[in-house]
Amino acid sequence: MELAKKRLKLKLFWSKDMLNNNQKKIAICIKNDDYLASLEIRKIYQVLPDEKAQQLNMLRIIDESEEDYLYPASYFVVLELPEVAQKLFAEVS
Repeated sequence: MELAKKRLKLKLFWSKDMLNNNQKKIAICIKNDDYLASLEIRKIYQVLPDEKAQQLNMLRIIDESEEDYLYPASYFVVLELPEVAQKLFAEVS
């Protein structure tokens, strides 16, 4: 299979909150069972800090409605942004 075919096509979800704060965690949706209208597979979402949610294996995600909701952590792969990307996010805000 060609390298281009192996690459995931990712759409970036930019919310006003993502641009206006210092939050650096993002996650790629890998599953959307029961949430077809709220989550898109292969799309990148902002993850908001929520310790109680983490204890329940959930993530607080800003979804397609541009509101934050809890979703199963198993539906996402959380990415840590490299320092270069963090600087770019800071420049945008």
